[in-house]
Amino acid sequence: MEPLLLVSLIFLEGILFILTFTIFRSDTRSVLSRSFVIFVLILTVWLALNYLSNLTFLDHDLILLINRLLFFWSAITMLALYFFCKVAGGAKVAFSRLFKILTVLICMSALISLSPFVVQDFREEEGGAIAILFGVLAPAYFIPLFAVAIAAFVRLLMSSFAKDLHIRSYSRVLLISVGGGLFVTIIFSAVIPILYHNFTLSLFSPLASVAIVAGVGYA
Repeated sequence: MEPLLLVSLIFLEGILFILTFTIFRSDTRSVLSRSFVIFVLILTVWLALNYLSNLTFLDHDLILLINRLLFFWSAITMLALYFFCKVAGGAKVAFSRLFKILTVLICMSALISLSPFVVQDFREEEGGAIAILFGVLAPAYFIPLFAVAIAAFVRLLMSSFAKDLHIRSYSRVLLISVGGGLFVTIIFSAVIPILYHNFTLSLFSPLASVAIVAGVGYA
């Protein structure tokens, strides 16, 4: 399983690098391009942590630490995604009250994710997947992330009806790619593991990142 995960990681990172370089080179001065590069860099770290978190040959305590770091970085990634959607939707870069509230909530989620109250322990399942044993504060961790995901989706939905034709068409493409990518990631990484205690599909959630970046490239 580990070699397959490594090949998948290299493949995903390669696609992200090519798409990001192509998009950024076309317009290096715009705030949108720069915010996209920042998001992809953060996403790249998330992909690497996702890979490392499934290396079952590592020491138990090290795997547990990596998984907690993965949950920590997942919160940061969601906030970066919301900021990118905000900029893509034509909003000003200035931090709004909503963005400040979401930032505080995400920071709280990120901090508690490093404790055993969110990721208490793990076990290895058949097929090589790591099954997380959640702590009592797991719902408090996931709720702000769901809120940010909804806010990003609503931001793009509102922008898809903007008067500016460019923003409207751009937002509609992003609405499909980002919305679809978020839906797959949330279902595979959160809903199914929490409700059915099946973590096998979580191995495929990083593939959703390609859909998001490809959507940006197409737009």
